[in-house]
Amino acid sequence: MKDLKVLILEDNPFDAKLMELELGKAKINFISKIVETKPCFQKELKNFKPDLILSDYSLPQFSGLEALELVKKQSPEIPFIIVTGSINEETAVECMKKGAWDYILKDRLIRLPTAIENALKLKDERYKIKQTERALQESKTRYKNLYSMMRLMSDNLPDLVWSKDIEGNFIFVNKACSEILLNAKDTDEPIGKNDIYFANREKASHPDNPDYHTFGKTCVSSDLAVLTNKKSQRFDEFGNVKGEFIFLDIYKALFKDEKGNLIGTVGSARIVTKERQMEKALLESEVKFRKLLENIPTIAVQGYNAEGIIHYWNKANELIYGYTAKEAIGKNLVELIIPPEMRDEVRNIIKHGAKTGEVPPAAELTLMRKDGTPVTVFSSHAVVKQTGKEPALFCMDMDLTDRKQAEQIQKTLFNISNAINTTDKMHDLYKKIREYVGNVLDTTNFYVALYDKDNDSISFDYFVDKFVSEKKSIVCRKFGMGLTEYIIKTGKPLLATNDVVKELVKKGVIEKICVSSEIWLGVPLKIENQIIGIIAVQSYDDPNLYTEKDIDILTFISEKIALVIQHKKADEQIKRDLEIKNVLLREVHHRVKNNMQIISSMLKLQSSHIKNKKALKLFKNSQNRVKTMSLIHDLIYRSKDISNIDFADYTRKLTTQIFISYGINSNFIKYNINIKDILLDINTAIPCGLIINELVSNSLKYAFPKRKGEISISFTCKNQVNTLRVKDDGIGIPVGIDLKNSPTLGLMLVNSLTKQLNGTLKLEKVKGTSFKITFKKIKLKTYGKV
Repeated sequence: MKDLKVLILEDNPFDAKLMELELGKAKINFISKIVETKPCFQKELKNFKPDLILSDYSLPQFSGLEALELVKKQSPEIPFIIVTGSINEETAVECMKKGAWDYILKDRLIRLPTAIENALKLKDERYKIKQTERALQESKTRYKNLYSMMRLMSDNLPDLVWSKDIEGNFIFVNKACSEILLNAKDTDEPIGKNDIYFANREKASHPDNPDYHTFGKTCVSSDLAVLTNKKSQRFDEFGNVKGEFIFLDIYKALFKDEKGNLIGTVGSARIVTKERQMEKALLESEVKFRKLLENIPTIAVQGYNAEGIIHYWNKANELIYGYTAKEAIGKNLVELIIPPEMRDEVRNIIKHGAKTGEVPPAAELTLMRKDGTPVTVFSSHAVVKQTGKEPALFCMDMDLTDRKQAEQIQKTLFNISNAINTTDKMHDLYKKIREYVGNVLDTTNFYVALYDKDNDSISFDYFVDKFVSEKKSIVCRKFGMGLTEYIIKTGKPLLATNDVVKELVKKGVIEKICVSSEIWLGVPLKIENQIIGIIAVQSYDDPNLYTEKDIDILTFISEKIALVIQHKKADEQIKRDLEIKNVLLREVHHRVKNNMQIISSMLKLQSSHIKNKKALKLFKNSQNRVKTMSLIHDLIYRSKDISNIDFADYTRKLTTQIFISYGINSNFIKYNINIKDILLDINTAIPCGLIINELVSNSLKYAFPKRKGEISISFTCKNQVNTLRVKDDGIGIPVGIDLKNSPTLGLMLVNSLTKQLNGTLKLEKVKGTSFKITFKKIKLKTYGKV
């Protein structure tokens, strides 16, 4: 224990010594300082920092009461005992009132240790009281600050916060609870009141609406549950507040004091109306989505974990892969539907996806059915990460079998249509049809039979199967009672097993078949509801090779096959007809040419006996015209297409022949042909050729007497009007020539031919002679079509 520090204020050293002796006698460990003036007292009070002060009442320049006032101001916790030689009772009372802790008479110093002990005890008690007061004050301040902070925080929360006593009366409510739930005027109004009070008040304010406020008993019930169960609980409470439906997510807990005594409950609530409505909507959506997934027939959905173990399997999987949900759930997806060569890769993809959330891009895959057959699907994937749970992987597969088959059917139809252009003979066409149909169903045993209604017969135009090699010759028979005839009679497709065939034989609608197939499929070939034959496939060893679906496929493409067969047969008939017409055309041409040569020869023989020069000239002109007509027919006959004759080429060859027949030197007289992209039919080309012949011949004979020159021929077509112009730069036609009443045979022919064309003839005399013939495009009857 440390020494007691005692400051003695005494002007008499003897008295101070007596005080120290008394302390020593009492075995009090102390150290002391003795002062007698005010400055010294103040100094030691500051520096010595005494634990106790013993002061004389009266000093020459200082007094005990003055010292007491200084101590009270600077260090009121230091015990101050007055030690005096004489003091009356009134003075002693005054000293105690002014703050002295005790007083001792110097002649009674034996009491000093006791007084000191009591003073020190009183000091400790006062210190403890001060500490308690200070702690209480601090506690009050802390509580006030804490309450202010709690009030500030809670009033700025959107959540409802409150506390209640055991009776359910509010001890504290925040602003949100006061305004939203209780409809109180402020946060003080609810204190001491309960939920029922406010519920009844709200209902009374709207007597016409019993559901205006339905909270109250619900809150009381949940409070009671927490108090009864003695533990915190969460509640979902909902109802109407101020006439509007709300949903509260509530937490309630026990409220205890510092000693652990139960004093009530505390609670908080969050308005989750929108969230619950969303949850409800999501739940309903999930139910609908699950029903959709369960019942959608074309998309197979599988759910599985990182190890590939299946936990979800919708109905479409059974249609696509053949496994029921009962067979699949709990099994490994990889072992179930993934082909062996892909399994290691797929396992790695599943593990990687579960770990990283990454999935492979959607792609077309060939997977495996229950029976081991391949199935083509379009597969996409997803990873769903769940808090606190392992990720769930999902795969969505769309069966592409029908789409692939549809694409193949469309391709088959296109190829069949195009086969007309890629084959020369009917047999080659049938061969192509079998090849293309074989892409959608088995055509190992295949035939096409056509029906001739006029002759009431069946022709097997194409027949191939495992017992009979491909036949190039057509086999015909009279219309009988075979399966082929049955299809033609009924006009309907037939899928016939052995049993079906036996039943048809038994009914007498077909005759017994010598070599019976296990399954036979035939469909009629129709064009605009007219049956032209059938197409059939069959199998001698597999009764399940064809199904009802194959009937639809073969029926669907049969119309295209019928059209192609008809078109090809029509094309072949046209070719045969053209060959016959070409033979006839050549025969007619030769006869016309021979007849014209005979006429020309006859004119030549006759002219040898004519002496009159004028008559002789006429004969020779007639002979030349006959030769020209023969030449025109020959040029037209040699054209590739007599219905569309290249008039520029035709005119060039004709003019060349005219120049040759007149023995014209091309260096002396030239010709210029200006005709571009003009195609004429034979009925127009022949009259135009004859006109050109007459006009060019006329120019060669009369336009250039011993002089050079040029003949121009042009042909244009504008707005359905044709213009033929023959022009020369010669000496010009004689004055007075009347085109309509021309005395020359040549111009008479030109006029006549112009009338055949329903055109007009115009003569122009500018730097030579120009004939202009204009006519519209019309069908002429002068020459029949070849």
